[in-house]
Amino acid sequence: MDELIRLLQRASAALKAGRHAEAESLAREVLAQDPARGPAYTTLGAALTQQQRPAEAEAAFGEAVRLFFFNFDYQVAKGEVKIGP
Repeated sequence: MDELIRLLQRASAALKAGRHAEAESLAREVLAQDPARGPAYTTLGAALTQQQRPAEAEAAFGEAVRLFFFNFDYQVAKGEVKIGP
């Protein structure tokens, strides 16, 4: 399995476990190696949202949308940040 996929899986697991700073760090590590990996941007955006950093989260989701404009999930995720509590 691709090392970046393993890192992204670890980031997702950290996010689900409530370890948001760890998820952010792992997602950023993936993006440092592959800036076009859209799922890493959504994981990053979710981690940032949970850390009450909405502007940074919106930027991460925006990059995911830019990379994968026709993927509805990315567009919804970005919208949730803009209209969330």
